[in-house]
Amino acid sequence: MKCLHCGKEIPEDALFCPYCGRRLVRYVLVEDVEELGKIASSLSKYLPNGWKCGVDKKKRRLSFSPSFKISFYISATRDTSPAYPCLLILHLEYSLRRIEEEFNIKLELNESSITTNVPTLYYKVLRKEEKKH
Repeated sequence: MKCLHCGKEIPEDALFCPYCGRRLVRYVLVEDVEELGKIASSLSKYLPNGWKCGVDKKKRRLSFSPSFKISFYISATRDTSPAYPCLLILHLEYSLRRIEEEFNIKLELNESSITTNVPTLYYKVLRKEEKKH
């Protein structure tokens, strides 16, 4: 196993990195649809304006997509430039990093799709679990 902070190889049963002293944290994948639903509803109020969060039950992932109003605007402008969707995604990513700290979770982009310049992003949810001593 490697330390996430310094990158050095460390024993599996270590509680702290023997090189940098950081407390080791493990992440467990959350795949329970009900738990993902609770997380999605909690996250919704922290998302940037124009984004909505839901659960893709088949993929067992959180899905983030622009609201109907934003999607309509993107489609109606017929602007083929990816600049606006890219700015939307950057704004979402910034918010998700802050949400990770607040909720002690890690969100990893798993898949994305863009239809008519409207992005949908699927994230794996990893729950932080510290080793007990």
